[in-house]
Amino acid sequence: MKISYLIIGLTVLFVFPACKGGSKASSHSDAGKKIDDDLSKYTYKPKVKDTEAKTDTKEAVATNVVFEKHINRHLDPLMDSIAVANKRYHSAPGYRIMIYSGNSSEESAEARREVYDWSREYEVYTQYKQPAFRVKVGNFADRISANYVFSDLVRFFPNAVIIPDQIEIK
Repeated sequence: MKISYLIIGLTVLFVFPACKGGSKASSHSDAGKKIDDDLSKYTYKPKVKDTEAKTDTKEAVATNVVFEKHINRHLDPLMDSIAVANKRYHSAPGYRIMIYSGNSSEESAEARREVYDWSREYEVYTQYKQPAFRVKVGNFADRISANYVFSDLVRFFPNAVIIPDQIEIK
């Protein structure tokens, strides 16, 4: 109870004297200083060529703008070198759908044919790592796009799984 009276008393003590009651006179030390509300001196003004007079209207300022910092001439060689470097990369991390993994080359070829019968839109890759053949479908950059195709393929290949793999960049 005493704390609430103390808080109310301090509030009254500090808040009410801070409010001025309509007196125009200021007791601050900078009361005699003039306040400049003109902020135009802080805005950006482009440089104008010295060959023409600066006394022209807005047209002279708009047509004679001199740009001092051209970043394009610095960025163009960098962008070209990045483009050349990126042409060296033919693969990237992504996802594929593995529809078959087993020891039989005939079964892997049959799985490959079934995928081509289903759709020729996706690339089919057969990989042999001793002793197993693996048949993978697609080049998907993210798992969500692989999941759309997977939901259709799983009807034909119940053992299909989405696996992370190096995909081809075209």
